[in-house]
Amino acid sequence: MRTLNNDVQGFQRSPGMIEVRVENVLEVDKALNNAVDSIQPAATHHQVGIMITQTGPGHYIVRAHPEVPYGLTRQSSA
Repeated sequence: MRTLNNDVQGFQRSPGMIEVRVENVLEVDKALNNAVDSIQPAATHHQVGIMITQTGPGHYIVRAHPEVPYGLTRQSSA
């Protein structure tokens, strides 16, 4: 599992967006939950929800998103 954010493993593209890549399907839930937990402060600050977008096999973008009501998390495929 690789979560790309501000740590040594990768980067964060913006304060409210994290790219997540997993190689094993069994890691998806844990990786996405960790990413949502990391994005929650930005979503709360901006009073928006969180969107999880699957952009490819094992590749997700998790971000605070103004089209998602505050307090909710939605998932979509690109």
